[in-house]
Amino acid sequence: MTQGGLRERKALQTREALLRAAFRSFDEVGYEATTLEGVCAEAQVSVRTFFRYFESKADLVLEPNRVAAARLLEAVNASTAKDLFDTLTEQYARVSRDLEHDSTARRRLDLLLSDQQLLARLLSLDLDVETSISRRLRSSAPQKSDPLPYDLAAATIVSGVRHVIVGHLTGRSKCSNLAAETGRVVRLAESALAAWTSQSPQPRGKRQ
Repeated sequence: MTQGGLRERKALQTREALLRAAFRSFDEVGYEATTLEGVCAEAQVSVRTFFRYFESKADLVLEPNRVAAARLLEAVNASTAKDLFDTLTEQYARVSRDLEHDSTARRRLDLLLSDQQLLARLLSLDLDVETSISRRLRSSAPQKSDPLPYDLAAATIVSGVRHVIVGHLTGRSKCSNLAAETGRVVRLAESALAAWTSQSPQPRGKRQ
């Protein structure tokens, strides 16, 4: 293994050690009572080293969400409006597969739903993705088109996928295939956008 490969492996091990230590502490004493000093002591790294990997305690909880959002943004920005829905279907399938193998997914969700600051950070990540999707959809729209249908389609995708994932993790929904269900959200939004943009509003004064 090259020197660069060894450094990358060591960095990954340190990151994983910090995450494991953090979630042990979250389980034992709760999110609020968990300290960076305690997490670092458990992971056997310095607080200074911690800040090479994470900006704050909140980022320990939000790390998988941040990674998923970054991948989504990269994929959306690299796509065209024509292939965007296929791209989103593939990306959300990847998110679904990652969640199925994430042993901390349910615990992270409980933390996110119980802490307003964490929830606000999550919604901020979702809003970035939603804005990017809307911008890409509108890039192919005729000039002077009403932007609302494109904004609504983007909002439907992001909030719909979040609804499906939360329902799956909490057991509220009987979802046997998370990837298929998130894909269905994307396709429903695609169909809705096609219907919305094909409708011409009636001229004023001629409504019944």
